[in-house]
Amino acid sequence: MSQSKRLFFAINLPSQTKEALADIQNKIRSKNQRVDAKWVDPQIIHLTLHFWGWVNEDKLDILKNLIVRALVNIIPQEVRLGHLGGFPNLQKPRVIWVALEEGPVAECAFVTKSRRSERGEGKKSQEYTQYISRFFTEPQPLVRDCSRNGIRQQAPEGSDGVLKQIHARLKETLLNAGFEVDMRPWQAHLTLARLRMSQPLQGLNDVRVPQISWRINGVELMESILHREGPEYQVLYSQSLCP
Repeated sequence: MSQSKRLFFAINLPSQTKEALADIQNKIRSKNQRVDAKWVDPQIIHLTLHFWGWVNEDKLDILKNLIVRALVNIIPQEVRLGHLGGFPNLQKPRVIWVALEEGPVAECAFVTKSRRSERGEGKKSQEYTQYISRFFTEPQPLVRDCSRNGIRQQAPEGSDGVLKQIHARLKETLLNAGFEVDMRPWQAHLTLARLRMSQPLQGLNDVRVPQISWRINGVELMESILHREGPEYQVLYSQSLCP
């Protein structure tokens, strides 16, 4: 008779990100020491993509094949820590989290057609172009030409970042295979703490989330093992994205 495991798909975090999240936790806890909250061990914080609960062991090979199929042609991309948030809200949170942000990188070319040089006897004009790159959290128009300001913005094709792609692909693949999935809107977030009751917290507006980014290279099939002192997570299978 096959046994059951508590399974979920997740993306694990690099050590630098875990250290930053631990620092955020400490800043919030220092100003809310009397709040009854369960703080997540920063070493096991992860991004949950899909969680099922108890699944028979005989479905493990099926899930491994599904994750391979779902991630075909998804390439590694950068994500970054975003804003501090809470469920149902940050004014009286029951859950405190940090968002993950992503989006296509657009290159903006700022062009000044002429610039005079004051050096020497004659004044010379020369053209120059300065390029900068930045992240856009929301999908941007492919081309926006503001010729009067000398600005032309070009974004690459495709509006979804890697996290949305992975979540959507896994969802579609699981549904087609007959698995139940959570149909509620999904938001990429990293849980820091769960409060026993919703209540206002001190100092949340003073918390600054560092601008840390890293590359998403793969997805893990994880098992959650429950202990009295807290959950333990084990990687059962890891699938890399296309290089």
